[in-house]
Amino acid sequence: MATIVYSAQESGFLPGFVYRNPNYFSAPLGKPEKIIIVGNWPHIRAAYEAIGTEVETVSAAEWLRAEGELPPPVPNNKTDHEPGDAPRVGKGPGGRWYIRSGNKNLTGPYDTEDAANDAFAAGAHLTPEED
Repeated sequence: MATIVYSAQESGFLPGFVYRNPNYFSAPLGKPEKIIIVGNWPHIRAAYEAIGTEVETVSAAEWLRAEGELPPPVPNNKTDHEPGDAPRVGKGPGGRWYIRSGNKNLTGPYDTEDAANDAFAAGAHLTPEED
């Protein structure tokens, strides 16, 4: 599973990491080997340490890279959500698990909540839709 980064940053995303906004944290996403927390979010640290995940905390100044080192983000209809419709794992039709935004299923179905959380942590909902 990819390293999860909890950061409220709006740009400067590094490839190879799964990003989550700490303002929307409710529970750990699966059981990753490591997470990085940008800033002071003690409840996130405690939740992941409780399940045995390695946690690294860094300041925003340490984490953010110089502007212009990364290409601009590519628009992706699977990540352009209305405020309040942030992707999350939830039950959908038939009681199966999906990655959802609002009332829309983005990916799935998954047989278990753990499988859906693992897919979410791996960024399954960030993969562009195929035509």
